[in-house]
Parts: sequence; C-alpha cells; structure tokens
Amino acid sequence: MVDNTAKRKIAEQWSRFCTDGSADPALVRDFILASWRRSRNFRVDPEKVQPHRVEAQQLETILADHSHLVRISFPVIENLYGLIKGSRSIIILSDENGIILSRTGDPDYLSNSKAYEPGIEYSERTVGTNGIGTSLYLDSPVQIWAEEHFARRNHELSCSAAPIHDPGGKVIGCLNLSCLWNSVHTHTLGMVMAAAASIEQQLRIEAELANKVALLQEKQVIFELIQDGLLTVDRRLLITDINDKARRMLGIGAELGCGRPVYDFVLAGLDFEALVASAKSIHDQDVTLRLEGGVVNCTLSATPVSTSGGLVITLREAKSVRRMVNRYAGAKAVFTFDDIIGASPQIREAIRLAKIAGQSNTNTLILGESGTGKEMFAQAIHNGSDRRKGPFVAINCGALPRELIQSELFGYAEGAFTGARRQGNPGKFELADGGTIFLDEIGEMPLADQVNLLRVVENKEVVRVGDSYSRPVDVRVIAATNSRLTQAIAEKTFREDLYYRLNVMTINLPPLRLRAGDIEVLLNYFLDKVCHAIGSKRPQLDNEAYLAITRYSWPGNIRELENVIERAVHIQQGGIVRRADLGRDIGVAGGREESLATSQVPQYPDRPRTSAAVTASRSLRDSEYSMIMDVLRTTDGNIRRSAELLGVARSTLYEKLRKFEIELTDLRRGDRNWR
Repeated sequence: MVDNTAKRKIAEQWSRFCTDGSADPALVRDFILASWRRSRNFRVDPEKVQPHRVEAQQLETILADHSHLVRISFPVIENLYGLIKGSRSIIILSDENGIILSRTGDPDYLSNSKAYEPGIEYSERTVGTNGIGTSLYLDSPVQIWAEEHFARRNHELSCSAAPIHDPGGKVIGCLNLSCLWNSVHTHTLGMVMAAAASIEQQLRIEAELANKVALLQEKQVIFELIQDGLLTVDRRLLITDINDKARRMLGIGAELGCGRPVYDFVLAGLDFEALVASAKSIHDQDVTLRLEGGVVNCTLSATPVSTSGGLVITLREAKSVRRMVNRYAGAKAVFTFDDIIGASPQIREAIRLAKIAGQSNTNTLILGESGTGKEMFAQAIHNGSDRRKGPFVAINCGALPRELIQSELFGYAEGAFTGARRQGNPGKFELADGGTIFLDEIGEMPLADQVNLLRVVENKEVVRVGDSYSRPVDVRVIAATNSRLTQAIAEKTFREDLYYRLNVMTINLPPLRLRAGDIEVLLNYFLDKVCHAIGSKRPQLDNEAYLAITRYSWPGNIRELENVIERAVHIQQGGIVRRADLGRDIGVAGGREESLATSQVPQYPDRPRTSAAVTASRSLRDSEYSMIMDVLRTTDGNIRRSAELLGVARSTLYEKLRKFEIELTDLRRGDRNWR
C-alpha cells in the first residue's frame, strides 16, 4: 500500500513534465521518465487520450490468430481472478501490439469498463505510459502507479503487467492487472509475473508435446491421457495411431482407423501435403470431418514430426473452442428478467410471455419501437433458458452492408472472394452454436438474403459463402423489429414463409407512452444509476421538470428517457433538476406544449395540496400511491393478485398500505380471496 504523500509528489512531477518537459529524476523512476518522453514524442495528449479501437473485422482476425494464446491463458487467468475476486480489479490479456484480446473481472466493474473491451489498443503510441504498452516496449514486467500513467484518465489506477513469450522467446502478448491506485499490494506484480510465466510454461509444454508423443507412439496410454482427439500420420498421410477421443469424434470403432488415409475423414479445410512440405505447425484451424451420419465441424492443430516426416494432429470440437473465444470476446448475455424495470400490466405481460419463451427453444419474434428494450428482453430470454451457458450472439441486420450480410451470418470459405481470410471464417450462426443468435432489425434484411436465412432456420445447417458443404448448427433464433412485417409481406419486401418460421412466439413490447405508470419507476432507477456511476448525491426534480417528464410522449422510449436523465444530472445546479435541464423537446406531447405553470401534481386524498415547488421525492410518492390504487381497483382489493401485478411481495404491499393509510373496505366487491 502507498500513501497520499507519494501520490502527490509524483502528481507534481507529472504536471511539471506536461508543462515544460522536465521532471526531478530523484522523484521519478528512470523507466517512467523515459516512457513519458516517448509519449511526448508520440504526441500523445495526456488530457485528451482516447484509446484506438480496431475495426470489428480486424478484431475477428486478431482473435483468430491469437486463439491459441487465448486458450492457453484461460485457466491461468481464471485462477488469478480467483485470488482477486471482489476487489474491483480487472485482468487484461493483450496481443503483442497492445490490442486487448480478453478481459476478466467483477461483473459490476466490467459493465462500466468500456475502455477495456476487446479490440482497444493500449500501446504507448496511442495512450502513452501504461502497464501494457510500457511492458511491451521494454519487454519487461512493470508496475505503473497513479500519476506515473501519462494519460490523466488513468491516474486513479495501478497497473501491473508482464510480457508473454512464445517458446522461441518472441513477445506474443501481455498480461495486465489493473486496480485502484490505493488498492495495489506489494505482491501484485509478482502474481502477474507468475501467471505470465505459467502461460509461457504451458506454451512450451504444448510445443514439446507433439515431439514427445512422436517418440512415445508405442505407449498408447499417453494418447489416452490427452483430453483432445489425437492421431498421428506418416509421410504418406496414413493414420498410424489414434486415441479413443479421436475415434469417438470420427465415429469409428477401436479396430478401425489405423492405416486409413487422413483424407477419409477430413473433408475440407486443409491441404495436408502442403503442410508436410512446409514443416510448419498450425493451431486451431477450422476443418470439416466426414462421418457416416454426415459431417461435423472441429478445429485442428498439427505439428510436423521431423523424425518420421509425418504429423501429430489434435482435434477439438469447434463448439467448445468457439464457446471459450466468445466468452473472451464478449459474446454473452448480461441481462436477466430481474433487470427489466416496470410494473405496468403491459410490461408484466411481456415479461410473462418472455419467461415462457425462455423455457423452450422455439423461435421468438420481439416487436417494439426503437428504445423499448428488445435486446434486453432477448438476453433475458437466453439467460432464462437451458442455453444460458452457451454464447449469445447479437447482430443488427439493418447495419450490415448488403454485400457482407451473407458472409457475416453464414461465414465464408477460403478463396470465396478477394481479401477473404485463408482457411475461411465462421459466421455468426456458427459462433452462436449451442446458444442463441439475436437478429435485430430483421425487417431491414434484403429480400434476396432472406432465402438463405430461411434455409438455416428450417434445416439447422449453414453453408459458408463459396463452400459446398453444410455444417450443422444448434442455434435458437430470436428476431426483433420495429417494422410492420405484415405490411412488408404485402409489399413483397419480406418473405411470408420466413415470417411464419420466426413468428412461432411473439412478444410485443409496449412503448413508454403506454406505460405511464412505469415512468416514475424508471425515472427513479435512472437517477440512482447515473448518480451512483458518477459518485454524486441524487438531485431533486422541481415541479415543472417532473410534470414535463410524466407528460412527455417519449418517442425514443426508455433509451430517450435514460439519456435525458443522464444529461439532466450532469448539468443541473444546486441539487435541483429544472425543466430547462431536460432539453427543449421534453414537455411537448402530441405536438402541443403542456402548461406547466398552472399544472399541479396529484395529491394524496384528503390532504392539503403542496405548493407548485413540490419536490421530486414528494411527486414520486404521489405516483407510487396512484399506481398502487390503480392496481387495487383493478383487482377489487385482492392483495395476492395486486402484489403479483406490482411485482412485490405481499408483505411489502401491506407496508405500502399502512404508509399511505389505504383502507381496503371500499375496494372489495364481495371477493373473499383477498389474501
């Protein structure tokens, strides 16, 4: 642990350096000062650093090229996270250029860590002195503390990083642990160095494994100890040995396999002759295996054996590899039904139907205007299903260029088009295998591409662009749109057969203007959320601001409400949100300006009215009272049904009745099942 005095001293030196380029060498470590100078030469602005994010297609290539490193690092990172869980720390794995490959940390911390998502670059050239970039530049473990970071945005952090080398000594990545500056421990850097060394050791073990297996081919027990499918071939590409896992993957008996050509099983994806001739290893390459019952996708790694001129080949199910890569790349659902805010009958009905959808694997269509939470519902359905441990892959059909839709959804084969990756690339459906794919804005998909989508939905098979082999996929499809698909069908812009395939179960999400009873609940939620995120005290709303919010039609729905509240919290003064803080449009409903000056907030019955300057907290109490009364009237005072509609326990509802002094006698109409 370090104290504020040390932090203040280094902060003074950082400010001095930013001003005139000088610093006291007695107070600033040599390698830090040298890094500051490099950052200055790179023209990094310490006040305005914005990390560079690579394009999505480039990120896919980087992740594919480093899948071996990601796979090896996974258990080591999980073990390291087990030691720091709950400490608001984050563990980052980057490639040799400082581009983030994966991140692991506490869920609440990750949700607010947009700056550490896969694809963001943390080299010295882009963000100045930092754990990842400086460690990679020096090829040495480093700990960058507080204002030793060149960018002001990182001054509250301590970053401990160590480079990762391949068996030949080449830097291939970096492991970094970031925490708050005052939470760093004496042994933090040591833990990171030990983890990086463990990854390097495992890389060496895997590199040596093929040679060891080749030398011990007689001892079949070694083959059986390997969890992956394992086989060896000679220079003629005839199988010389095969373990039980590989036999199961290939669907052959114990007496079969040896002596057969490897091409009897590997249908597409690899030129073995070229591989033997090149004497180079490959890792985790997509291939298609031919089985008696069809085909199956897997990833293949192969290492040449110099003594025999053959190969040692490992096979892994593609589904398990992609599930791990998806986890690191963020292909997962984070929202559950508990995250959906609202108690209005409309939203409760949508949640009820969505929970039913979650209990099945049927295709589901979510309908709703923009900003109503369609993807949140899709994620909740996924997390409420038996596919929750599988990937959740979302794709916006309206945001894809027409020429890329096919390759994005279904993948492409090697040589499918100019610029295609060697050995091809899996599409979103393959990446979602074993999980859920969310097709947002499905109504925007061009008609010509809907034919192929229909084939995948019906047959559960994909054919990559430029390929002739179908690949089975186990994917649950959830589609969403804000378009009128029935009208699109009539206009011949959407296929009717695809519509019926997707529309097995329909969930209609109501716009916010039809959820008047939920506006106050959402207002409360977003106020708390924004204030918690920025660490500020929650402001009050004056009467005009409150009325403007509750009477506005919210064409942008929940997304617009959240943005308005966030803006208002940031620009309000004196702890009061006024109507002017909401923006010019708020308060205009149905094309007319509400008269706020003369309007009054509803009061409790038989209680004196407050002044027009009533605070937001009192206004929200009024709204809570109104919501409870509306539900009680609907249920004739039935406590059990009212509690279910409000989404609260009966004990909580009884507390509210006492709080608002509500008598049930006048609400009950002979119903004896009140409780």
